[in-house]
Amino acid sequence: MTIRSREAVLAGLTGTVLMIDANQVLGVPRAIEYVTALPEIKPLLIEEPTEPGDVPGHAAVRKALKPLCISVATGEHAHNRFLFKQLLQAEALDVGQIDSCRLAGVSVVLAVLLLAGVPCWRNWNVQVRHALERH
Repeated sequence: MTIRSREAVLAGLTGTVLMIDANQVLGVPRAIEYVTALPEIKPLLIEEPTEPGDVPGHAAVRKALKPLCISVATGEHAHNRFLFKQLLQAEALDVGQIDSCRLAGVSVVLAVLLLAGVPCWRNWNVQVRHALERH
């Protein structure tokens, strides 16, 4: 089942979908424990369950949550295409989050998109957006 079709199924009567942003603080065991304790809620995904460079950690969380059809999203703090490549090779993510302000420009963003093979969502750096809006 694709992310998009899962969203439609999960939205149900309320029209809402739960996505959890762990913001890198849970770590592997706690992320798995936390999300598996929510079976009736069926979150669509958990975002950044552990620190950005923890490729094996993200892979372990994804492996544990895959039978529950809960996805792992990460990449918003990836500073280069090499970390994305490692995450993809380790099958550590279901959704790539690209922050064009952290990556080194359009060429690198395009390289990541071409490498991906998974859905990629834009993730915008809030501080940069606020700075741009002021000028």
